Amino acid sequence: MSARRKILLVYPPLGMSGTFVRHAPISLVYTASLVVKAGYDVELFDARLHPASWREDLQTRLSGETLLVGISVMTGPPVTYAMEIASLVKKVDPGIKVVWGGPFASFNPQIILEDDPHSDYVVSGYGSKPLLALVEALASGRELSPEPGLLSRGADGKPYGLPADWTSHEMLDYRDIPYHLISDYSAYGQLDQKRIIFSVYSSMGCPYQCGFCSSPALYKSIEGPRWRPLPVEEVTDHIQYVIDTYGAQYIYFIDDDSFVDLDHVEGIIDSINRRGIKVKLGFRGARINEIKKMSHAFLDKLAAAGTDILHIGAESGSDRLLKLVRKNCTVEDVLECNRKLAKHSQISAFYNFIVGLPTETLDDLKATGALMLRLIEENPRCIISTPNIFRPLPGTELFDLARKDWEFNVPDTLQGWARMEVETEYDLPWIGPVNKQFINMMLMASYFIDNKINKMETGKTLLMRILKFLNNCYRPVARFRLRRGFSGLLVERWCYDLAQKILLKGQR
Repeated sequence: MSARRKILLVYPPLGMSGTFVRHAPISLVYTASLVVKAGYDVELFDARLHPASWREDLQTRLSGETLLVGISVMTGPPVTYAMEIASLVKKVDPGIKVVWGGPFASFNPQIILEDDPHSDYVVSGYGSKPLLALVEALASGRELSPEPGLLSRGADGKPYGLPADWTSHEMLDYRDIPYHLISDYSAYGQLDQKRIIFSVYSSMGCPYQCGFCSSPALYKSIEGPRWRPLPVEEVTDHIQYVIDTYGAQYIYFIDDDSFVDLDHVEGIIDSINRRGIKVKLGFRGARINEIKKMSHAFLDKLAAAGTDILHIGAESGSDRLLKLVRKNCTVEDVLECNRKLAKHSQISAFYNFIVGLPTETLDDLKATGALMLRLIEENPRCIISTPNIFRPLPGTELFDLARKDWEFNVPDTLQGWARMEVETEYDLPWIGPVNKQFINMMLMASYFIDNKINKMETGKTLLMRILKFLNNCYRPVARFRLRRGFSGLLVERWCYDLAQKILLKGQR
């Protein structure tokens, strides 16, 4: 039996995306639930909280008692950082095992073991059961038994193991979630706002079939409904628990989709009201076809309970593309919902968009830009997210289209995947130079056209004051560019890219 009993779970730097918005690494907390319950010593290290010294600080947390280091990895720059973390761990102590998990590992488990010699295992899919199986095998010194979602190297050096179990959702009792692994929740938030945010589920899964989304690919093997609401009183108990125990001030529902059943959400709101719980609420998952069903009375109830934001997938200003990606709505539906939400001043509509879709034309891009501006004109409180540049995910409908019509192949190295989510590196065969230039302009304009920096932060820090000044100066230019479709002479993009490189270099 090994004398090592300590497990260190690491959340790597995210690059540019982790600079202004930083939520607690709840994925690691959930994954650790069964290992903590089994009595192992688990520590969580969030490298984002140590931007200048994370390497040195990480090494101080490694010792002769460390059995395993787990890394939660998303596609993009975190892949590079995960490789560096694995290498660093092995330099400190080659006897420490390294396992990758998280979204990237769920889609690309084999390439990790094929391309990174410093990594020993991969957890694919829901992580709590595979991690416990791995830890118990290592701690006892016995051979690793087959476990769905757990991969290792065989005697021939090739990855082997069972695929992740996606036949059901992982349902954890909130009392088993080891929230105590995070000692200070005040370190998390967005921009310079100071409030303690907790991410909570009110449902699991998603019943829809969006062509770009990973959910249909992951949940296609689910036995029974692909969307499951959690019991109303259990959700409210969970909210009450994190308020009483950890001082939560804001509950952010991180469901794939919260509003599949409006009665379910209304039940949660009614339960919150009955108990007299005073807390702010936000919802990550809301679709246009669902908002169309919401009455003004329903929205009033959401607002009265503390809801201040709905994240909504508008996606595109082109009806053709909305049909292609199976959003079950039209551009006029988006505008209709926006006008409805404009009548509820307490709730901000936060619109997400996707650009760079296969078959997207310059006219489609201009239509999306026009929709962004019209949403702001008809609902000045709304917020326009920086558009996501489409990347084909294996198993999705649009991935199959990209392979069929453009012979697209996924990267065959970890560094190739690391570049996939970097805004400045998206050489996709269906995006021509004219469209790429327009997309670059849209990305820059989206930061300023809605005045979001003034809507979402208090402006007390020096950095925020500088950003507010830049916003006030550049906003008229951004709106002019988007309204006129003028994407030439994009000097500001060069400045942005330079700032991004400097930031990433500092993190490295």
